[in-house]
Amino acid sequence: MRRSNVPAFVGSLVFLASASFGCSEIASNGASDPGDERDVASGRALRAGFTPERLEPAAWYVASAKDFAITGDGAVRWTDRSGHARDATQASIGGAPELVEDGWFGAPTLHFDGTRLLSTAAWSEAPFGARADFSVLAVMRSGAAAQTASIAGFWDPNGGGVAWAGLNGSSGLTLLDLTRTHSLADGQMYTSPRDLGDAPHVVAWRYDSSSERIGLTVDGTTTQSNELAPIDGLPQMPLVIGARSLLPTGVFVGDISELVLVDHSLSDADVAAFTEYARRSWPNLPATANQDPCLTADGAPSPEATRCDDGDAHTYADHCSAGICAGAAARAGSPAELAPLAWYHAGAAEVALADGGVSTWFDRTPNHFDLSQAFYDGRPTADAHGWDGVNRPALKFGGHHLLRRTGWTALPHGSDTAFTLFAVLRANPSSSAGVAAFARHEGYSLVSYEFKQAAGRTALELFRMTDNGEKQEFTGATNGDLGTGGHVLIWRYSPETTKLTVDGRTALTGAAPPGAFTPDELLVGTARHFAPSSFDGYLAELAVIPDTLSGSEIASLSRYAADEWGGITLCTAQCAGKACGEDDGCGDACEC
Repeated sequence: MRRSNVPAFVGSLVFLASASFGCSEIASNGASDPGDERDVASGRALRAGFTPERLEPAAWYVASAKDFAITGDGAVRWTDRSGHARDATQASIGGAPELVEDGWFGAPTLHFDGTRLLSTAAWSEAPFGARADFSVLAVMRSGAAAQTASIAGFWDPNGGGVAWAGLNGSSGLTLLDLTRTHSLADGQMYTSPRDLGDAPHVVAWRYDSSSERIGLTVDGTTTQSNELAPIDGLPQMPLVIGARSLLPTGVFVGDISELVLVDHSLSDADVAAFTEYARRSWPNLPATANQDPCLTADGAPSPEATRCDDGDAHTYADHCSAGICAGAAARAGSPAELAPLAWYHAGAAEVALADGGVSTWFDRTPNHFDLSQAFYDGRPTADAHGWDGVNRPALKFGGHHLLRRTGWTALPHGSDTAFTLFAVLRANPSSSAGVAAFARHEGYSLVSYEFKQAAGRTALELFRMTDNGEKQEFTGATNGDLGTGGHVLIWRYSPETTKLTVDGRTALTGAAPPGAFTPDELLVGTARHFAPSSFDGYLAELAVIPDTLSGSEIASLSRYAADEWGGITLCTAQCAGKACGEDDGCGDACEC
């Protein structure tokens, strides 16, 4: 422990449990000691009003000399005030944070330098389970301009899951972030747009299973995620303070003054009460939050492409530029005109990055079928220059990357429902792979969109497998080598007919027997759950459209793709002087 005036990161973290318990009989430093509510001798209230004890926390840690101690065997202990005896410890003094009794604002903090952490034994409360609400509250200050680290992390050493309440620095800012991941696949992630800078803050992370949303609060101002796809149940995991895991990874640089953990999702009123309590207890916390995501904590413009909402439902790719939030209208002929169920575009403002890869690909539609990948090695990368190096962005898949949306409830459910998948991509030469698939997480149902190599040529394929295992495979004529540049690919299915289109040229296949499909997830970057079917190349745009498109709609969509991404040579339909139904020269029928 040390006494210093060196700047520190001040934080309060509280984890709350729903089981009731009495007031803790702990020693008191007096009314000025944050968190103390009762005098041990008299039992009288030392300070009227709210304290974290009212939240029935699962664990509660306060930076003070009486709560932080070095034991005789050299171990360090941070005492849990909740009454549940979930003390956080570190066996090595050199691996423990340091208590700064007169921190940068004259009040105690625990200082973390990027190499130190504390942990508990096995943790039996939330976030253990599939639909386990929980909340984390903290008073803290970041000691780095931008860092990705955990304040309170839960981590299974057997790879069964993680739950990280911490910071995301991938944008060059310090942003609040909450991640829940089951195993190495299914994940729920959300990052706040509010920059913390290097000032102290009172913050809250909340997960609410009833709405499947994450809420993040900075100095009393809350933002929340879109509805998140559900994940499987998380195992029991130890709590790690100041790092993501015991390895350690994602180690925090900064200071924590108080930490509270709760095994339910707190109400807005609870978070507001804790915010006011923290302002009474700890000096110099901001009175208001930074309200504008396009400005950093010190008032400078946020990095280009920081996500925001310009309030106009007709614009897409809303992002900050020179401190202003603005979006753009889509080009004529885009998927926006075809009522898509989901629409993904590789613009810089339409992906979220973590650990060098794409953790989320946002859906442009109001359905918010966002794609995600929680496992860092499974994430594609975002290439700002795309496949031709001329500033047309794309996601680069390396043959083992996968994005997914679990909890998919839209088409192609049913027997013979009509639907279209549209994609703009460049594949590496001589590769056969799947671009996307609708699959049953546990079952047979599969509708996959693929391309195959045969004798140096490429053909599109639509593969379907029904709930009872019946397989249906439709392969178009060889359209050319997809490894020579960018291409627009369109798979269309309607009862009796499958149409497969490459750069405006369409091949028809035969009829399909009926069969039931009940997929519950969308996979992007693969045709199956296993690697041999994974895509190797660049993917710039993808849309799911709940209908089969006409020849004129295909021509319009293809022209849009060529204008949007460039370098695509289209077959131009010619119907002048031709009869209705006659071949338009590109494989579709001329319309009347």
